[in-house]
Amino acid sequence: MGEQVGVQSRVAATPRPPAAGASTLRAVVADYLNLAKPRITLLNLITTFAALWLAARGRPGAALAAATLVGTALAVGAGAVFNCVLERDRDALMHRTQGRPLPAGRLSPAAAWRFGFILTAAGLLVLGLGTTPLATAIAAGGIVFYAGIYTVLLKTRTHWNTVLGAVAGAVPPLIGWTAVTGRLDAGALGVAAVVFAWQPVHFWALALRHAEDYRRAGIKMLPVTHGPAVTRRQILVWTLALFASSLLVHALGLVGWI
Repeated sequence: MGEQVGVQSRVAATPRPPAAGASTLRAVVADYLNLAKPRITLLNLITTFAALWLAARGRPGAALAAATLVGTALAVGAGAVFNCVLERDRDALMHRTQGRPLPAGRLSPAAAWRFGFILTAAGLLVLGLGTTPLATAIAAGGIVFYAGIYTVLLKTRTHWNTVLGAVAGAVPPLIGWTAVTGRLDAGALGVAAVVFAWQPVHFWALALRHAEDYRRAGIKMLPVTHGPAVTRRQILVWTLALFASSLLVHALGLVGWI
């Protein structure tokens, strides 16, 4: 009897495998989340909050901060989803992206389009109700620029895609700043300049590592069109520009030396 009870206890304590339906649901949710590029979205939220903090002189209201960050996260995620849909064929040609939900066939383009429009509507609604009209308009413009201009028009046509596309990456700090002030002023442009100058440095370094992927997909990244030596020189130039832009933020009286 004691042995039987022990066996029953061990059986009861053994975890059961998750139901197939629950596992499938988690996989689908993970794929939708993957479309929104959560790591990139988090990085954008950091720059949004930095601008929000500086514009409010370190005292942003909790409700304003929440609306700004949630709305920006949804808007940035929407742009990422549209980017994934529009680039699904090129993603299938690159080793580092061919496992994404769309090129791998785990989600349909139609489902991804719907998800992108839902995120867009939700993000603009949150920003519209909780921040300023200018912040909302900048977010909408950022989605259009990233998906429509950078993804569709620039990436396969010119090596300037990284520099011009950096405008989209500078949108989140502009949202953060204008959510507080309601205007585009020198402070907004100064904070955005730091993020703008950082992006070529970051993306060209990534492109050096994945140059063959970009060449295979027909994306005109600088290492593909001009080679690694030119790319490294441009990284140095833009690193100096990044340093200068950080001094500009100090000159505007927004930050201390440290």
